[in-house]
Amino acid sequence: MHIKFKDLKQTIKNIKKTIQEEYWFVFTFKLASSKILKYIYDVRDFWPKIALYEFLQIFDCVLPRDIWNRINTTKLEYCMGFLEKKYSNFIDDYRTKGISLWRNDKKIRILWRQWINSAPELVKRCVKSIKKYNCDYEVILLDKDNYKKYIELPDFIIKKVYKRKITLTHLSDIIRMGLLKEYWGIWVDATVFVNSDVFKSFNDINLNSAFCTMKWVMPRWWNTKRDVWLIWWKTNRLFNFCYDFFIQYWKDYNHLIDYFLIDYTILIAYRHFKDCKEDIDNIGNENPQAFSLPASFNERYDEKKYNELMKIPFSKLSLKCNNKEIDSQWNRTIYWKFMQDTK
Repeated sequence: MHIKFKDLKQTIKNIKKTIQEEYWFVFTFKLASSKILKYIYDVRDFWPKIALYEFLQIFDCVLPRDIWNRINTTKLEYCMGFLEKKYSNFIDDYRTKGISLWRNDKKIRILWRQWINSAPELVKRCVKSIKKYNCDYEVILLDKDNYKKYIELPDFIIKKVYKRKITLTHLSDIIRMGLLKEYWGIWVDATVFVNSDVFKSFNDINLNSAFCTMKWVMPRWWNTKRDVWLIWWKTNRLFNFCYDFFIQYWKDYNHLIDYFLIDYTILIAYRHFKDCKEDIDNIGNENPQAFSLPASFNERYDEKKYNELMKIPFSKLSLKCNNKEIDSQWNRTIYWKFMQDTK
């Protein structure tokens, strides 16, 4: 029996279409199930309005952007109001709480949840750039095992991580704030590409950060200068508060009120502690081009544009993006050049 190429091609298309339809159904079912489950938890643990607006975000792909923004903003305001009311005594007590002294060890710490040798090449590229421009700071690579040498987390936190109550992303936030509470030094996210001596500007300042303002994260009121995935420096009340707040929160709950819990926590400190507000207001290393490099990764390689991108002092990359070395026209991309460039 002879099979025509045309028929075979059509059969392959039909199979791909069936797989895509089934995948979309499974994806939609899982998303809806997770949202329903979170709605139940939110009603039980938080305000019903928080649960409602969180659930409405399932429609963010089909709603007009202005409506989605109003839903998101309202949810953020409710979450912030709940946390400030729930932890009002905790916040008040912290105003007079003594702050632990930092230890001067002049180190840059980077956390990769697995071992750095098995990290994606993009992460290795970023780590190499940080080592190149370390400005006499010792670079410490942390993973899921050796971070315990530097910070001891409560047993219940570890148990909740194993039970998947605490995500690995939020565990990273807890570790980050714990390290900044205990040590004088710098935290850099593993997907930050450094292309300048930015760390030199961190000397003799109580709190510093290299940042790109992201007003969409906390619309209306969160326009202070921060980006916790980029670079922070030197412990103060902010990091003490954030770490202790996380520990208290996870004593009380088994799931996140919102993905941006770390943003809420920083904002609470900004609103309620004068020294935190002053330190954050004095941060001055803004880089509005922090996302320009990854946004250009899949463009056709152009030497002039690539050289301009390499003048950006630091960039925030992402492993979630589908970066390609060859575009649809079989041309080399900027991402290809970036990964080949080992200078």
